[in-house]
Amino acid sequence: MDRLANLLNAAATAISDAQAMSMARHADLKPSTTGAILTLGQHSALTLSELARVIGLSHSATVRLIDGLADKGLARRGDGQDRREVAVSLTIEGLRLYADLRKAQSEILIPLTEGLTPMERATLEVALSRILAALTKSRQSADHICRFCDEGVCGQDDCPVEIQAVALSRA
Repeated sequence: MDRLANLLNAAATAISDAQAMSMARHADLKPSTTGAILTLGQHSALTLSELARVIGLSHSATVRLIDGLADKGLARRGDGQDRREVAVSLTIEGLRLYADLRKAQSEILIPLTEGLTPMERATLEVALSRILAALTKSRQSADHICRFCDEGVCGQDDCPVEIQAVALSRA
């Protein structure tokens, strides 16, 4: 492994650990539960199957996760588009937790780039965009990659993951 790859590995690990610790302090949640809340906060009324695909759990594990969120008053089940599927959405309390998790995320991530010059920020943005595009192998991988993202920040027209997923679907 070269030095750049090693530094990238260390940074990715440290950032992931810092986010997990921050999220745990705010809500004592597992990463899959955090991913579910962050996903449902942006996409209300996903089916259990859609949510399972995004967060990378089996259908049965997602059902258990939603059962736990429902027991805590954070999520609710509703009617899906057909009788075979159940839609899941956050309750008012779940939406509050979603906002708290976004705030916790910002408290970790924003300070990491504050010390960079505008040129360094621009260079890092280009490099990360290329890395994320290279990591995107399908629509499913795109949705999984962005499960912790605030999709309103990039927008679909400027998200390197979304752009790559669309390009792959056309190929």
